[in-house]
Amino acid sequence: MSEVKAYPHGTFSWVDLATTDGAAAKAFYTGLFGWDSFDMPLPGGGAYTMLLQAGKNVAALSEMSPEMVASGMPTVWNSYITVTDVDATTAQVAALGGTVLAGPFDVMDAGRMSTIQDPTGAVVSLWQTTGHRGADLFNLPNSLGWNELATRDAEAAKAFYTALIGWQPATYENNYTVWLNNGRANG
Repeated sequence: MSEVKAYPHGTFSWVDLATTDGAAAKAFYTGLFGWDSFDMPLPGGGAYTMLLQAGKNVAALSEMSPEMVASGMPTVWNSYITVTDVDATTAQVAALGGTVLAGPFDVMDAGRMSTIQDPTGAVVSLWQTTGHRGADLFNLPNSLGWNELATRDAEAAKAFYTALIGWQPATYENNYTVWLNNGRANG
């Protein structure tokens, strides 16, 4: 896959970095991958920095708010899964043993999202596009290509994501599982 025009339900589509030092992170990743960047001002201050390869969106980063830092939130890469209906998908999380960390909310005119924690403790965001589909490039060097969950409870993760997203687990040696989304490897 190269340039992406749309992501089907259940596909990893975007990553962004929440960091305590946006300037240092921008310098590091643009230097490491040769990415360009531009800052989009956020309502209330700060910026969401888009990271681009050959003029195409591949990721983003933003500096954590003082409240996030005070809460002990670590610097983290956030993965987003495209869903058809973020409200309906999020509404199923608790019944499946997960936790809703941030209920559905609008992200300007880009989309609607929520952030959830699965029963094994992993955090992921759900994304419903209204303007920003996700990464323009996928599965190319220096772009999003794979997401992986390291968990102590593979069976709980399999049950949760199969029921919530519709993924089909394909399990291999040492209980390594590849999630299939409509028959295609997804992470």
